[in-house]
Amino acid sequence: MKNAEQLVLDGINNSAEHAGERWLILAQSAAMAALRKRGELTAEDAWNQMIEWGYSREACKSPAAMGAVFKRLAKSNVIVPSAKWRASSHPSTHGRPQRVWIKRAA
Repeated sequence: MKNAEQLVLDGINNSAEHAGERWLILAQSAAMAALRKRGELTAEDAWNQMIEWGYSREACKSPAAMGAVFKRLAKSNVIVPSAKWRASSHPSTHGRPQRVWIKRAA
């Protein structure tokens, strides 16, 4: 039987496969642009950057795939989790806390 962490990773991987490599690269670019602007990053920041570039959240086949983007960036040692959390302002998330990520120190 899988534990909760394994189930979460399975969900992230399934979402990434469904979203497609092209979308993942675009979302990663948006995350990096948001990080450069703010100096820190949440998933909502990456989504807002994509929206600013003209992409809608609804156009994504699997919005949960943003987790895979952050997983890739963390695995590549680009970002690390900070101790901070920020409440989401997107209505569908009901203000749930989002982890704040920062650029990994060189």
